Amino acid sequence: MQIKDKLILITGASSGIGAATARAAARAGGRVVLVARTQAALEALADEIRAAGGQAWVFPADLADPMQVAQMAVRVAREAGLPDIIINSAGAGRWLFIEETSAEEAQEMMAAPYFTAFHTTRAFLPAMLARGSGQIVVINSPVSRAVWPGATGYTAARWALRGFTEALRADLYSTGLSVTSVVPGKVLSAYFDHNPGVLE
Repeated sequence: MQIKDKLILITGASSGIGAATARAAARAGGRVVLVARTQAALEALADEIRAAGGQAWVFPADLADPMQVAQMAVRVAREAGLPDIIINSAGAGRWLFIEETSAEEAQEMMAAPYFTAFHTTRAFLPAMLARGSGQIVVINSPVSRAVWPGATGYTAARWALRGFTEALRADLYSTGLSVTSVVPGKVLSAYFDHNPGVLE
């Protein structure tokens, strides 16, 4: 994937894989658009990138809310431009057995990552199709390929994201746009600190 001089929108950019991806993209010469709910964390990351000579824009939004996504997309297009690459990295959820999972938390786990990726991609896709180029990257979990016990809602959300990715790839065949799924192994992040006991 060519990064230099490309405009790269990264969701979930306030922490974890999203923040690490933003740093790496900026080091490679990409111009990064940082999107997540937590503005302070995004601003700190943008300052870090700019201090190293990179370009970064900050657009706080709750990507599970389609209205906020639509507003964010308008601002991005106006202030930064149409992304060349969208990296759907926003994700959440805990590893719980179904009897431990409330209905509200099950819905929240489906919201991020699945609906965040759906809404974000949908907001920019018409303009990317009109341009005839672009890349959609979806960060997923190994549980979307190999299920383990004690993560029912989390697993269902990640399988929904996998289905979205594969269906989107089929939809965009021969359009000039490409779809990439990235499934990393274990990642050192604050997730395991916030969810004690999941590794055990």
